Amino acid sequence: MFSNTNTVLSSVKLLLHAILTLFLISLPTATTTAENSEPQTLKQIKIDQFKYKIYDSIPNQDSLLPEFDDSQWELQHSGYGQQFWKLGPMNYHEATYELDTKILKATQFSSKRGFLAKWRNVYWEPYYFSWKQGSPSLDLGSSTDSFNLTPHEETIVLGKLESTEKELKITEEPQGTIYFLRSAILVDEDCSAQLKMSDYTPSYIWISGEQISLKEKTVQLKKGLNPILLKYTLPGKGFFYLEKTSSNTTSTQSNILLYDCIGKPVSGLYRFTAPAGLKEIQIQAIGTPQIWINAKEYPTKKQSKPSSDSLLSSFEVILPHATDSISTIAISIHHHPGIYGGNAIPHPIILKTQTE
Repeated sequence: MFSNTNTVLSSVKLLLHAILTLFLISLPTATTTAENSEPQTLKQIKIDQFKYKIYDSIPNQDSLLPEFDDSQWELQHSGYGQQFWKLGPMNYHEATYELDTKILKATQFSSKRGFLAKWRNVYWEPYYFSWKQGSPSLDLGSSTDSFNLTPHEETIVLGKLESTEKELKITEEPQGTIYFLRSAILVDEDCSAQLKMSDYTPSYIWISGEQISLKEKTVQLKKGLNPILLKYTLPGKGFFYLEKTSSNTTSTQSNILLYDCIGKPVSGLYRFTAPAGLKEIQIQAIGTPQIWINAKEYPTKKQSKPSSDSLLSSFEVILPHATDSISTIAISIHHHPGIYGGNAIPHPIILKTQTE
C-alpha cells in the first residue's frame, strides 16, 4: 500500500516539476524584457554660458568645489572671447598727447590698472568679440559652424547703442567719443601683413610703438609679440585685423593673425551647474580640457577634428552612473595664444541627462 502511495506521490511531483519548468521557460528573460520595454533615453541640454577666470598656472583646487563662491568671476558666452583691452570713452580734453604717450609705454593691463585723465581715472576693461558672430553688444548667438577666422563685419562697436524697430543707431556716450583698443599680434617669424579695415577706421594706429599711416596697406611684423594700439575718435562699428601676406600654410588655412591680448601662457577655468541625472558631457574645444564633476576629475576621450587644419577638437566624458543630484562642473583649458574665454569653447557644451 505504502509503495503504491509513494509511487503516486513521485508521479505527482514529477508532473508538477514539469509544469513549473514549462512555465518558467515561457517567461521572458531579462534581455527580452529590456528589448521589449521602453528604453531609457538621454535628454540633451545645451550650455552656452559659464563663469570664467584666467589662471597663470594650475587653477586653485578650492575653485573646483561646489560650494566655492564664483560670483565675482566673469560671465562668458560660447564663441566670444577677449580680443582687446579697452580704455574710454573720453573727451578731447582728457585724451591728450601726453596720455597717448603713457598708454604706448604701458606694459601691464588689467581692470585694476588705469590712468589719470585730467580730473578722473580711466581704467582698462576687457573687450570681447566673436570672429564669427561679431560684437556681443549686437548678438549673443553661438556659432553653428566649425571654428574659423572668417571675420564678422561688426567686430568693433564703440558708442551708445540705440535700437529702434528699423535700425540700430550708435551715438555719442556722455563721457566722450575717444576710445583706445590695445592688444598684440603673435607671429613665429618675421613677416609682412596687410591691414584690413572697414569704412569705420581708427584715427591712429601704432604697431610695436611705431605710428602707422592710415594710407599704409602693408606692415612689417617681427618674430614674437607685436603690440598694437588703436585710437578711435568717433563712435561707430566695423572691423580691423591683419592678414599675413607671406605664409607656408595651405590654401585651406587662414592667414588672419589672431589678437593676443594676454601675451603669455595661461589657463582658463569654466564653472557651471548640471541637473540631476547627468550621464554624458560633450565639448568642442581649442586645447585639451580637464573636467571635474563635484571636484572629482573624470577622464576625457578625444573624438575627432572637423578638419585637418582646424584647431578645434571634440571630447566626451561618459559617467559610469548618472548623478543623483545637481552637480558643479569645472573645466580647465590651457589656452592657445590669442584664444581665450568663450573663444576656446566656440559651441555650446552638450549635457546628456538620463531619464526614465
